[in-house]
Amino acid sequence: MNSVSPLHQDLLTAAAALESALIRRLTDNATIGVRVRAPKDIQGDPACVAAAAFANLAELRLLFPNTAGAVDLHPAMLNALGPRAIAAAAESAGFAATDVTLECDEAGLAALGDDGLPLVEKFKARGFALRLNCSADAPMGLSQRARDVFCSAQTPATAALAASADVWADPMARRLVTAKAAGFELVADNARPEDVSALAEAGFSAACFATAA
Repeated sequence: MNSVSPLHQDLLTAAAALESALIRRLTDNATIGVRVRAPKDIQGDPACVAAAAFANLAELRLLFPNTAGAVDLHPAMLNALGPRAIAAAAESAGFAATDVTLECDEAGLAALGDDGLPLVEKFKARGFALRLNCSADAPMGLSQRARDVFCSAQTPATAALAASADVWADPMARRLVTAKAAGFELVADNARPEDVSALAEAGFSAACFATAA
């Protein structure tokens, strides 16, 4: 009877804990991307989690060819592994760094303090595109340095739709205005079909839907 090696079991466990979803264009509901997300509280060796994430992404790309791929790994995990190991995990699954958008949690980056932006700059230098997953309280400012690193911003759909018109009093409203001014593509996270019109009116071009891929 064949036994499962500890490493293989770790990969299977990590793969089962990952979340997947489709990214759809709001204008025509076309699937334009697939996304794999590692929950912040995921257990296991970071290298196994990263390898499983890219392996899952490769399987999704087989189902949805010619779509963009995004992987959401917490900044603490990115910091622990570094750009070389993440690029190697991507390559092992058949991706060049330029094929993948890395999603970066804003709160996690803010928690790294002055090391946050230098960390993601290293990943950009490797060829990854970077998407800022915005927190409702927008703890990071979109400085020119940050604008040079990120190409898109993702916000929770509910928070975006609840944002007030007062950019001075509402951090999320301010983030939406500054992200659009920076030329970022805006992606809504955990959107519902009934949110599409309102999100489009708010300047979003795509949404990651709560329904798993």
